[in-house]
Amino acid sequence: MQKGFVGILTAALLAAAPWGWGGLWAEGHPSFNQGYEQGNPGGAAVLLSARKEETVEQDKDGPAFFGVRDIYLALGCRADYLDGVAAADGSGADLTERIMVDDSRVNPEQEGTYQVTYRVEDDFGTETSCFAEVTVVSAQELQEMIGNRSISADEVKIIGAANPYDIGASGQDEIETALEEARPAIVQLYHQGESSYSAGSGYVMEITEDAIYICSDRHVVEQYDDWEVYFYDGTVVSGRALGCSDSYDVGVVTVETADVPEELFGRLGTVHIDREYWSGLNDDRIDVGLLRVDRQGGVMHTSLGILLKVKQYFAWGDNRDHTEMTAKLEHGDSGSAVFDGCGNLIGMAYAYSTSPRRYWCVPLDGILDCYEEITGRTVFVY
Repeated sequence: MQKGFVGILTAALLAAAPWGWGGLWAEGHPSFNQGYEQGNPGGAAVLLSARKEETVEQDKDGPAFFGVRDIYLALGCRADYLDGVAAADGSGADLTERIMVDDSRVNPEQEGTYQVTYRVEDDFGTETSCFAEVTVVSAQELQEMIGNRSISADEVKIIGAANPYDIGASGQDEIETALEEARPAIVQLYHQGESSYSAGSGYVMEITEDAIYICSDRHVVEQYDDWEVYFYDGTVVSGRALGCSDSYDVGVVTVETADVPEELFGRLGTVHIDREYWSGLNDDRIDVGLLRVDRQGGVMHTSLGILLKVKQYFAWGDNRDHTEMTAKLEHGDSGSAVFDGCGNLIGMAYAYSTSPRRYWCVPLDGILDCYEEITGRTVFVY
C-alpha cells in the first residue's frame, strides 16, 4: 500500500480546513490553497472539394460567394448545398436568395467523382460561378480520414460521419506537438465563490447538435452545479454538472451548443479515442503528457513523462486498477486529458501518492464506462 496518499489534484480553494475526501486530505493536498485566486456509418460518403473556399469573384464589381467550402457527405444522406453559403454584390447587397445550385451530375449513391456548380447574378446581369468536386467514398473510409487528420471539421463541412469533430491522431510520435494539436478539445472548469474559487481541467468527449459533453474528475465536478467553462481560446460559456460516477473518479459537465459562438464552434474538437490501440498497451514505455489551458486563451503549463503501466494496482478508490505515469501532476491538473505522442487519449489525471511519489490516472476504459453511465450515451471509439 502506498503511504501518505495526497490524493485529488484540484485547484479548489476550500473554505474549510485541509481535510475531507475519504479522510485522506492533508495540509499539503493540492486542493488546499491559501490564496484567492451521425449519421450513416454503414454506407459511403460524398466528398465535395470546393475550388474556392472563402470568397469567389469574377471581377471586383461582380457578385461574390461566401462560405463555399468542402462538404463530406455519407451515402444515403442528403446535403443542403446552400447551408452556410451566401452571396453579395459589389456594394454588399445580399444576393443569397438568388443563388442557383446545379447538382445534376452528382450521384451520391455511387462511388465516383462529380461536380456541383454555384451561380449568382446581380441587378446588372453580372454573373459569378464556382464549383465543388464531389467524391464518393465509404463511411468507414470517411471516418478514417477524420481520424488520421486528412480532413477536419474546422476546415470542411462533414455530414454523416460517426464523429466529424474528432481531432484525430498523427502518424508522427511527438508529444509536444500532439498536446498543441489537442488544444481545441481542452477546457478549464472554473467557479468563483465569495472568497474562494475552484478550478480543474476537462476535455471534450462529444459534440452534438444540442450539447457539448465535457469530462473531468468527479471530485472537481461534484463541488458545484454550475461552472464557467473556458475553451482553449479564452471564450467562456456557462456549463452545468450533468452527473458523476461512483466507480472511477469521473464527472461530466455539459454546455449548450447554442451558447457557443459559431466561429469557435467550428474550431472545437473531441479527444481522439482508439480503444483498440489502447487495449494493446501494457508495459509499453511511451511518451505521455498533459496540457492545461488558462482563462485567457493561453497555456498554463504542460507536464511530460512516460507511461509506466496502463492498468496498475491502486491502493485507494476501492482498489480499482489505475494508469500510472511519470508525468508530474500539479494543483489544478485534476481532470486533464493525458495523451500519447500521436494524440491518442490514454487516461485522465487523477491523483498522486507519496513514499514513493507516484502519479495516477483514471484509465481509458474506466472513463468510457463512467461516461456511458452518467450520460446514457456511447461515445465513438476507433
